[in-house]
Amino acid sequence: MVANIPTYHPTLFQGAAWYYARYRSKYPQDLFDLLAQRFQLNGRGRLLDLGCGAGLIAIP
Repeated sequence: MVANIPTYHPTLFQGAAWYYARYRSKYPQDLFDLLAQRFQLNGRGRLLDLGCGAGLIAIP
């Protein structure tokens, strides 16, 4: 059985990135503090975040 995978026009989300970046809720500082403590992040190592999306957690 072959799955029926829908196709979308390649321009469907064209121009949406600006709105996403501007209006997407930011994560609270408490989350960054928790992640830094839990994973012992001190800014001196390297971290690889596969699938980080827009980088709202990985970049800061």
